[in-house]
Amino acid sequence: MGEIHIATESDVTNNQFCNTILIRRRGRRERRIFYRYSEPDFPGTSNSQNYAVVAVLPYAMATGLDIRCSGPVDADLIEQLEECQEAWAMWRPDLFRVIRILPDTIAPSRLPSSRKAIIAFSGGLDSVYSLHAHKRGLLGHRELDIASAIQVHGFDLPVDQPSWCENAATMARGILDAYGVPLTTVQTNWRDLEDPWNLSHIFGLAAVLHQFSAGFPHAIFSSDFSYLRGRFDWGSNPITNRLVSGPSFPIHVTGTNKSRSAKARAVINEPAVLNNLRVCWLRPESMGNCGRCKKCLLTKLSFAAAGLTHVPALGAPVTAEDILGFTFNEKQETEGFMEVLADWEGNSDLRSALAELLQRSDWKSAALSALPQPKLRGLPKIRHSLRKRNPFRNKNSNANVSNET
Repeated sequence: MGEIHIATESDVTNNQFCNTILIRRRGRRERRIFYRYSEPDFPGTSNSQNYAVVAVLPYAMATGLDIRCSGPVDADLIEQLEECQEAWAMWRPDLFRVIRILPDTIAPSRLPSSRKAIIAFSGGLDSVYSLHAHKRGLLGHRELDIASAIQVHGFDLPVDQPSWCENAATMARGILDAYGVPLTTVQTNWRDLEDPWNLSHIFGLAAVLHQFSAGFPHAIFSSDFSYLRGRFDWGSNPITNRLVSGPSFPIHVTGTNKSRSAKARAVINEPAVLNNLRVCWLRPESMGNCGRCKKCLLTKLSFAAAGLTHVPALGAPVTAEDILGFTFNEKQETEGFMEVLADWEGNSDLRSALAELLQRSDWKSAALSALPQPKLRGLPKIRHSLRKRNPFRNKNSNANVSNET
């Protein structure tokens, strides 16, 4: 098996901190992945290669090349990433292979020194709920002391559109200020590695958080889906989310135990959230939320199910006509709406319209015919059952769909 060689550089110029990963592969030009940070919180300087290994891992698995790195990697992180690879190689053997991580030095495991944490914060409902839950004492012994937040530009927000990025940061600060948490932004070209975004984005996010391990013993990112609605054809899922970090620097996942409507219900009395929530990634040029796309409509309905029909940041209140005029493009788009309907207590015109929309969206036969037969040996009944449930052969898994953090 071949290898890719990685090394890291750090530089501070003009009040901006930049980490760079250098990726070298025989017969190919050197590739450079940058992370440019704004104030107030810069990553601490370290020779640890933890973040670089996490960032490059999907690319290495996709090419089948071992990772050799100049510098130490935590022993417990390597263990976790080995298990993480096994899961993805089983789920998507057509895309990923298990590779070896070969650092110059393996660093011993250690325990976090405090409960201080940094949170990945997009300003969407998932990350807002995580912030709220930790800061308002909703998590019992799981509660962490969130001291800073990081927003990534270069994932759903293109770095060559500075006005879009600045608007997203402004809306995020409108929420974070109410909780006493400062925001740092980072620009990155990590997506230039051309990994399958839907399946690899959590590695990109974890790589950013790992860069803050010197100043923050813990990190937090937010679950896209609940335990009841977990998807394993998606980069953020209840199984591998916890395998992109180790005990030395644990990245905690918040919100997996809550539906989208439950998250909305938790923040329904927070004016800063209602005025600054940002969920729309289809139309970032709208400088906020378009109010009409799938994500905007789903979020409006999540709040409506919680008892609030008008969220100022999302535009005009949702109406039955808005719901009935919506069209799903694929079966997976219905799942979040079905969860909202299941959570909606009582009767209303909006709930009835949502039920009608879902009832007329008949995806069953189309979904079954789209799933190819899995290559399995066994009894016909087992083959038939797996054919109905197998989510891992999704032909559209590389579509450019944003996660919300």
